[in-house]
Amino acid sequence: MKNTDLKESILQAIPIESYIGRYVKLTKAGKYLKGLCPFHSEKTPSFTVTPEIGKYKCFGCGQSGDVFSFTMAMEGIGFREAMELLANYAGIDPGQSRQLSETQKKQEQLFALNQAAGVVYQQLLHTGAGLQYRQYLADRQIQERSASHFQLGAAPDAWDTLASRFSEQQELLLELGLLRRSPKDAQKVYDFFRDRIIFPILDYKGRTTGFGGRIVTSSPDRKDAKYINSQDSLVFQKGQLLYGLFENLKSIRQERQIWFTEGYLDVIGLWQAGFELACAPLGTAIRSSHLDLAARYADQVVAIFDGDPAGQKAALKFSALLLNFPRLQGRVLVLPPGMDAFDLSIQCSNAQLQQILAMQLDVDRFFVMETLFPGLGLQTMQAVRSDNPLEKAAAALAFYQDPKSAQVTGTQSGKRQALNRFYGSLADIGNPLDQKMLLDQAAAILALDGQELQREFLQQAHRDRSPEPMDRRPKEIKAQAHFGTGQALQSERSPEPGAGIFATPSAMGDWQRKIARMEQHLLLELVLDHRLAATAAQRLNQRAWIDISSEYLWRFLEGKLMQGEVWQAADLRLFDLPSANLEAFIRILADHQARYGPNAGDEELDEKLQRVQDMFFSLEELDIKKVMADLEARQHVADSVSRLAIVQERNQLIRQLDELKTARKQAPQR
Repeated sequence: MKNTDLKESILQAIPIESYIGRYVKLTKAGKYLKGLCPFHSEKTPSFTVTPEIGKYKCFGCGQSGDVFSFTMAMEGIGFREAMELLANYAGIDPGQSRQLSETQKKQEQLFALNQAAGVVYQQLLHTGAGLQYRQYLADRQIQERSASHFQLGAAPDAWDTLASRFSEQQELLLELGLLRRSPKDAQKVYDFFRDRIIFPILDYKGRTTGFGGRIVTSSPDRKDAKYINSQDSLVFQKGQLLYGLFENLKSIRQERQIWFTEGYLDVIGLWQAGFELACAPLGTAIRSSHLDLAARYADQVVAIFDGDPAGQKAALKFSALLLNFPRLQGRVLVLPPGMDAFDLSIQCSNAQLQQILAMQLDVDRFFVMETLFPGLGLQTMQAVRSDNPLEKAAAALAFYQDPKSAQVTGTQSGKRQALNRFYGSLADIGNPLDQKMLLDQAAAILALDGQELQREFLQQAHRDRSPEPMDRRPKEIKAQAHFGTGQALQSERSPEPGAGIFATPSAMGDWQRKIARMEQHLLLELVLDHRLAATAAQRLNQRAWIDISSEYLWRFLEGKLMQGEVWQAADLRLFDLPSANLEAFIRILADHQARYGPNAGDEELDEKLQRVQDMFFSLEELDIKKVMADLEARQHVADSVSRLAIVQERNQLIRQLDELKTARKQAPQR
């Protein structure tokens, strides 16, 4: 079945009002149906569905389309995935629409095997071998309905639980990491998960990607970690997953909010108490990839960290990360000392828990206070004589919210130390406007003049700036930022092969259009020869793209590279790009492949590598010139202090531009 035929079959099989009605409560209004828009907060319905033509439109936020665009927006997925999801919902085999690649076939095998292993673990939990694991869950007050909802299981203290049951699929189990080879005899295998409670980890589609395991007994002789996860595989990358997302997805979509907790039990405990918004990273700190995933379904995130120094430190890192991620609003919940979210869910009444969970603090306020006075919030809670967690949480919230609360350390030396800490952390925030607002908060807290702090911070930033990098932020923060000028640019004098082929948004400024055009031509080079893409991967992954379509296309190509596949012109038709750009790429790629085959000779490859290197140099030059143009525009409306800082920054950029030109001349020619 062709994609067009499949699309028509889906549209005929699924009435748009019944599908959207799963997410939005719709009421009749003439020939329309109306409801509250799922894409933005509103009190008066402005979201309409017209069954007659199979369309929806919100007159509040402007979102509109058919059942495919609705699914793409709600799920945060592309058209191809939306088609598969809707085909499954309609009972149509989506596999008929395309031939599965070898990689996709392998993925389906691995998902199915993980699912089968999960069923074995669940069954074992309810046998005699699972008695001690059921007892552990009961002692922790985890109810049977919770264990069932999260599909908890048990891996007994045996070496061949899975090895004996899936003897014909041992190679796949080894690939998933569920089996390991014996270091003494490579012919022998053994189970990776042993003597543990098992937590299946699902993706947003509900497929079992892997498992987490927790020990239930500890002894001085036991050296293994309390928690372990499946190894990374074709279907499991722990930095791209959130535990509990699928189980709580319906509520997260409805509330447009997601809570980050630290562990699996936190998620389960909150769900058990009636709060169905929690997710947890898989033993890692919260990363930008987790925020990307959250932004598909939510507008706001709340981080709930343990009430100890490590938890406070993690909360501060999260705050800095989120301040560099403008697509999400964020808040932090400061828990009482020695408690985590699971403890609260078990020890507090529902009314108490609801009150504590409402004591959230904006990330900007938390960032400022914890940077100026690290650990003081935790000390404030520890000073409360009562053991009531509600009173401790209330004391911390009062401390953080009162602009004068930190002035107890208001000596000159104390303020100077606080400011030095604050300036160092503030440099990691990429948006100048955000920096100014945070400086204003710090000034109010310390009873200092905000303009003086702004001037001192700018002077220090320019004095400490290295002459080489444009962006002082640490690598981790730079990778997480979703705005800024980036570091890789290009010159208007550089050759632009195929100029005029691609479309750029009319809303772009002149410099943005130049950069976007060069990004498109760079991507064209990579599309035409996959060998170039492999050499450019590291630099492209560090880029803050101007042309979003080019970034999306690069992610598509990168995924193919990682799976060892070479793309064809037909592959691009499955990718969502503006039609003008898409047709240009497909036409040029198809013509190139017909003329030269999959690869060119080595001599031509050297020429291409040289051209790509020149493009990167040119992109770096364009980026610098764009920043200089932005500074010039700001200089006309700046006051005398800011104008001085702008001149200093412009001089720094001129030096960087000269260094770039020198490096370009000295670069080895291929």
